[in-house]
Amino acid sequence: MATTNKDKDLSDSFGLTIEECVALSDEQGDPLNIKRFGGVEGVARLLRVDVKNGICGNKEIEIQARKAKFGENFIPDPPHKTYLSLLIDALKDTTMMILTAAAIVSLVLYFVQFDSPSPCSDFNPDNKFPNDTDNSHDSAEFIEAIAILIAVIVVSNVTATNDYSKEKQFQKLSQATRDTEVLQVTRNGQR
Repeated sequence: MATTNKDKDLSDSFGLTIEECVALSDEQGDPLNIKRFGGVEGVARLLRVDVKNGICGNKEIEIQARKAKFGENFIPDPPHKTYLSLLIDALKDTTMMILTAAAIVSLVLYFVQFDSPSPCSDFNPDNKFPNDTDNSHDSAEFIEAIAILIAVIVVSNVTATNDYSKEKQFQKLSQATRDTEVLQVTRNGQR
């Protein structure tokens, strides 16, 4: 429904701004904050509400004026986390970061060790050392580093999947709660 000039004029007749209303609700019931507006009765008067009878007058016009001044009366859903953001959060875990760093360092050392020439290669025409034939220790380091990275990927994905599942369940529960929630309002003395 479009806001007319009459609705705009009505919305300008409220004695409180949105910021002042927010300040009243943010003060955790600070009596000094409410007293500066004349107490509960003063705040009700500024909002054009009767303490006992609620909003009086033409219901539709009053509601439109309030929507024009203060906006819709609802709490928006919080932004939902994506699977990727949950995965990144899981990877930010201190243990995961330490394991990832250790695996990367092991891989870097493994590749640097095999890419660099032997310091004695000029003196040995066959380029063989007694330990050159035994690469089992070196390949074990490579396999361990890869295994650590795979474990980090699996654990972080399992964590992200569990968190995503919980997020979806919470969304369903929140929606069910909102769907069954009944709010009572007073209009012209009627509930």
